Amino acid sequence: MPCSISFVGRYVSRCSCYCCYCCCETASCLASPAVVARTSNVPLHQLNHDSTSRADTGGEGRCPFLQALRAPPMVQMSWLKRVQLQIFAPAEFQAHVLRDRGQDTVVQAPRQAGFSSFFMPATGELVKALLGEEASGNITQGLAEKGGFRAFGTLLGEDSLLVVKDPARHAYLRGLLQPAFSADAVAAYLPDIEALVSRHLQAWQGAGREGVKAHAALKALTFDFILQIVMGRSIPEQQLQRLGELFSALTSGLLAWPYLDLPFTAWHKALAAQAELCSFFLQGCAEARQQLAGGLAVPGVLGRLVAAADEQGNRLTDQEIAHNLLLVLFAGHDTSSTTLTRALANLQDHPRVMQRLREEQAAVQQRRGGAISADALRDMRYADAVVRETLRRDPVVGALARV
Repeated sequence: MPCSISFVGRYVSRCSCYCCYCCCETASCLASPAVVARTSNVPLHQLNHDSTSRADTGGEGRCPFLQALRAPPMVQMSWLKRVQLQIFAPAEFQAHVLRDRGQDTVVQAPRQAGFSSFFMPATGELVKALLGEEASGNITQGLAEKGGFRAFGTLLGEDSLLVVKDPARHAYLRGLLQPAFSADAVAAYLPDIEALVSRHLQAWQGAGREGVKAHAALKALTFDFILQIVMGRSIPEQQLQRLGELFSALTSGLLAWPYLDLPFTAWHKALAAQAELCSFFLQGCAEARQQLAGGLAVPGVLGRLVAAADEQGNRLTDQEIAHNLLLVLFAGHDTSSTTLTRALANLQDHPRVMQRLREEQAAVQQRRGGAISADALRDMRYADAVVRETLRRDPVVGALARV
């Protein structure tokens, strides 16, 4: 089993400085030669964590990534506090364990139930070197066979990009999926995006003095948004509500340890929800293929995925599409709604920023017209800065996993 690395986003000043967790299970690590070279001037790290005894039997076969690092100091923190911070406040955990470390580049946290030992590099340059190896296939995203991460492989599907470990297959799927999310593709979705967002804004205005709860309203908007843009059509309200219930059951299953498939458990409900959501996407695939066979254009992300083909004429299967649309829903829903909520909260606290944002919007409308277009978005440099500052202040993703 290769070593796995999960990156915790932490933004400092204007630059994106990432730190990471690295957990190594055995000796068969495919660690980047570039990473080893960058750290070869420090003493070799003698493996002493608690994953396997095989990793400690002599120099042959040891993880080269860990061998190239100086021995990391152990995190001095109670088990309960460590669990609480790592799960619910990863940025605070990172700041706490790296505080006053000086030149130490790595700290180590002991093994926890369902996971491996964690190693956290403190330098952004080292993490950039690790992330840069994704293109070579030495580092991938698959964690479906590691402890608590197995739930991702089961619930998101074996063909999800988050689950696929084989570098060649990952590149193949990525090559067929990416065009549906390119800049040109997104520009084609803009009229539908504008209509959908306008509809939700009108509903908020209709709430009057009662107002709306921002996070709940934005979760509803982003869920509706993702499904409509993916399917290329509006979803009836009753069906949308049912799909929302299924999605909530699915995400609840990700933390449903010990993952017992019994009728009363959250894991059982998550498996049933995953099957019904996949059925919804599979039905959409079948309908889209029928439309294409009849010479009709199929809108939305789904239409582009069904029609996608590589240079050899290979096409995505319905299951590959369904599993990756589940991933789009999983990766895009809470992240987007939470970021939007934080953006609104920050703007409320900074009225001068809000005013400047409104002035930019008015100027862009005067130049480009009322409709949202790709050119208009490119002109919204201050709005882009507001989004980036929101992400810097409140990073919505606690960790990124790599193997």
